Amino acid sequence: PAGSIYQFLYSNLGESTTYYFAAKAFDEEGNVSPISNVASVSTSAIPIAIRGVNVLNIRQTTADISWGTQVNATTQIEYGLTVAYGQRTNEETQLTTYHLKSLQNLTPNTAYHFRVISKERFGREEKSQDLTFTTLPAITNVSVSFFRQTTARIYWATHVYATSQLEYGTTAAYGTQTRIDTILNLDHYIDLEDLNPNTTYH
Repeated sequence: PAGSIYQFLYSNLGESTTYYFAAKAFDEEGNVSPISNVASVSTSAIPIAIRGVNVLNIRQTTADISWGTQVNATTQIEYGLTVAYGQRTNEETQLTTYHLKSLQNLTPNTAYHFRVISKERFGREEKSQDLTFTTLPAITNVSVSFFRQTTARIYWATHVYATSQLEYGTTAAYGTQTRIDTILNLDHYIDLEDLNPNTTYH
């Protein structure tokens, strides 16, 4: 009918994209109007949100950092001994929503500051807040003494005072842990008992 207003909803459009529209009208007798003037509309970009930052597998000189983004983005980390950081990993340019990056050549028993960085395909970059982790003490001079067929004493040293615990088993999966000795020492030893004779242990 004359004077009517029609609305159409289009979904699943691309972000940061300009779309152009024109309209025609048809009456009940099948007559077609001239095409209207062309109108345009631009969709906005979806902002990046960094979430779920985790520090995994902390060792003496390495640590793995993981996080997620709700849009596909790059992967990079800034890190250092202060909030000035000073070091930055290579940027992984493959776009993904799950991010995992390993930090290498860290100093044992040291607190590090870091923040993760992701950049989406239109070049917008997002950085996380400052976060910290501490690497494990360096373990040196590991040695083994056997008392009997079923008992072994494991020795080691750390360059800072630390707790003592062992993982052990007949494979590199270990499977057994000793109780943590919470007394802080530089020189450590733990006795393993009830071992199987003539058996290789990791």
